[in-house]
Amino acid sequence: MSEINLDDGTVLVESQWLTAGEVKQQIEEKMASGDMKFAGLAKALEELNMAMEGARTLEVQPVITKAQYEKLRSLVDGDDRACVKAAITAFIGKGSGAPGVGRQKKAFIRCAKCRARIELPQGERPTEIRCPVCNAVGRLKSRT
Repeated sequence: MSEINLDDGTVLVESQWLTAGEVKQQIEEKMASGDMKFAGLAKALEELNMAMEGARTLEVQPVITKAQYEKLRSLVDGDDRACVKAAITAFIGKGSGAPGVGRQKKAFIRCAKCRARIELPQGERPTEIRCPVCNAVGRLKSRT
């Protein structure tokens, strides 16, 4: 699976961030030169297009207190947009579908550094956890 930046509408191909148009141009150039080895480019283009079709931009201007703003800014280094995106992503998590339908109950812990909720993988417990918000790494103690 390709690494995709939804904010810029780009995909990482051979260490370069390219737009859909740039990937398409590279495919066309390969075809024109007789080089038919562009499956990786085609796959990256398809993944980028699918990701962009499923992406939505929220046009909101939330009003929060100064204390809430400072807490938000402490979650992520970067601009306000990056902070809000990280907070929403951490809040929503990676789950999908209706809550409780055909799924096991999820387990969460709080990051010791930024207090963000971290979902624990189901099944075997890992010993090391990385916070998706601040990238802090922590160790889980084994159950006794």
